[in-house]
Amino acid sequence: MSHAPNDPSPPSDNPLVDTQVGDRPVGDHPSADNPLRDDRPEAWDRLIEAMHPASLLLVIERQLGPRLRGHVAAEDVLQEALLCAWRDRARVPWQGVAAFRRWLLILVQRRLHDLVDIVQAKKRGGDVHTVSWSSLGDPYGSSSAAVFAGPVDSTTPGRVARLREQAAAMRQALDVLPPDLRDVLVLRLFEDEEILAIGARLGLGESAVRHRFRKAAGLYYERLQELLSGTPELTA
Repeated sequence: MSHAPNDPSPPSDNPLVDTQVGDRPVGDHPSADNPLRDDRPEAWDRLIEAMHPASLLLVIERQLGPRLRGHVAAEDVLQEALLCAWRDRARVPWQGVAAFRRWLLILVQRRLHDLVDIVQAKKRGGDVHTVSWSSLGDPYGSSSAAVFAGPVDSTTPGRVARLREQAAAMRQALDVLPPDLRDVLVLRLFEDEEILAIGARLGLGESAVRHRFRKAAGLYYERLQELLSGTPELTA
């Protein structure tokens, strides 16, 4: 099993999402060459679980910023991104779970940009207190409130609570890091940026980025293990 933000074991240099969930690979579907063509609800749930949705929630929380945080929940943004993914899945070439997660992050960015437009439009109209995705219409043909939005509304209160608890544990583990280490870890592990891109963004050389990532990852996973040790269900 490859590495992920809520896995308390130390990472390799290259953070990847799970290629296997449960006892079989994600791609081991009837449509093994492209699991995005598998319309079974359980296949979709398995695929989204492999993305570690709690880590996606944390990315969204960090990117909402003060302008949007008071108007929409991270779960709503994730829901909309997953609805887009379900709608467009047949047009996406399957290149593995890591590439699929990067595509989800792109969809998240697009939905956040849409939200900025909504907030600005409401501000011009004098109403900035309530932001609803219905302002965008419903191009997805679904009114599902599922966190794993897709073929069915399969969300349970327990699932939502578990994702929030996992995200909270990750957030606390990140908070112990010095800012210079935390920035590298978030960009590499959560936002899946390449080493060279991180270096260019932060003004660091490749070796410095790798050094900071490994140091940050050690501290992060040590703290995450402490947080999760008393609640083993969060790693399930």
